[in-house]
Amino acid sequence: MAAMYSSPDPFFLLMAPSSITFPPGNHIPFDNTGNKVGPCGPYSGMYGMNGVRVLKPGPLTLTWEESIAHVGSPFRIAILDEHEKVKVVLADHIPHDDAAKTTFFEQFYTPYHLTVDIPDVQCEKCTLQLIYFMTDKTVKCGSLLCTYYPEDSACSGQIDASEPTCFGAPNDVPCLKEDTCFSNYHTCTDVTIQGTRSFEEFDMDLQVRTGGFGDDTEGIESIG
Repeated sequence: MAAMYSSPDPFFLLMAPSSITFPPGNHIPFDNTGNKVGPCGPYSGMYGMNGVRVLKPGPLTLTWEESIAHVGSPFRIAILDEHEKVKVVLADHIPHDDAAKTTFFEQFYTPYHLTVDIPDVQCEKCTLQLIYFMTDKTVKCGSLLCTYYPEDSACSGQIDASEPTCFGAPNDVPCLKEDTCFSNYHTCTDVTIQGTRSFEEFDMDLQVRTGGFGDDTEGIESIG
């Protein structure tokens, strides 16, 4: 898990269970289940709750902090539209720092920095989303490859309610699909992008991706 804050420059998307907070430097209190529910944890459906950042097209440095490490578990950064659906994947399969310190009580924070390219689109109500796929848990539950489905963002790891809940699952609610990435942290910050192209006409098929994709699903290879 990670924690978040916001700063004028560079842009801080700091990952934790939920969305960016104000003023800068504040960390999010740990919310084990709520922050695992997509697309934006407890701030889902609450556009503007923590303010709105205005972005210009071009390079943008993002920073997030991790407070509870999951070995081999990757990150993804995407832009959501006003309906909180994935529209643009900015960076996928971002590797985890397996040397990060970890503690259940969130005493250490490991920073990550990544520069992404904000596309030349006009979007009045968009959201930057960071997901942390806890694939170490899917490995322990017998799945070496999991797929992220928004509707299964927090579930038991089993589709059969009679099967035992996977170790580390956020709850005992049966998943809707097999081999889903059943435990994930979500964090978001709401933005306006001041570009020139219509966001609705942005062609997602032009993006280079890895893993299996549907409209907003992602194949994630479990590591470690």
